[in-house]
Amino acid sequence: MPWAALILLSYLAGSIPFGLILARLVRGIDIRTEGSGNIGATNVSRSLGKKWGLVVLVLDALKGYLPPIFLPGLLGLGGDSAGGNEWALPMSAMTTVIGHMFPLWLGFRGGKGIATSLGALGAASPWGLLVATVFFFGSFVINKIVSLSSLIAVAAYLAFELVCWQVPFAFRNAERLQGATTAQTIMALVLSALILYRHQANLSRLRAGTEPRFFQKKAK
Repeated sequence: MPWAALILLSYLAGSIPFGLILARLVRGIDIRTEGSGNIGATNVSRSLGKKWGLVVLVLDALKGYLPPIFLPGLLGLGGDSAGGNEWALPMSAMTTVIGHMFPLWLGFRGGKGIATSLGALGAASPWGLLVATVFFFGSFVINKIVSLSSLIAVAAYLAFELVCWQVPFAFRNAERLQGATTAQTIMALVLSALILYRHQANLSRLRAGTEPRFFQKKAK
């Protein structure tokens, strides 16, 4: 029963469409009919301004961060504390991202999951978050394309988790050597696959050379 509650509550928290709600409150518009039609921070930034895009970014990140931090402990699963189940945080983190990408209230058509994934990593894999953040900003400084930078960050994060998962197996005599748990590695695989799936349209535009840059002005 605690596991069912963890999954349900994490999904419901992740499915709160902050971008949609904020756009209606601030401008009285349906963000799904503006720009790319996405409910995430990038489209909100282009449609409402960078200030509101930042607000949505923070809110989406928080809904990825808070459930894994609090729900496992509240439900008696222990989180990452001593004796806690190693699957509790990653399971909650994955489910919040799934809720954001496929919210019941919006016909399972939600955001692309980058901001929520960053929050989820902050809870379940802080070092993975650091790697993803470094690669995202390193790429963004060069190309100014959010989708490309996000995909590069996801690839770096996945590679990091896979390496950290394998290193302890390769050096079993190093008693203090710690790596990613199997749960964290499964989380990395699932999140990477979901983000790649949700970025199919972006990949098509990247191949065609038509993906807009973040600071690119709209054509009049």
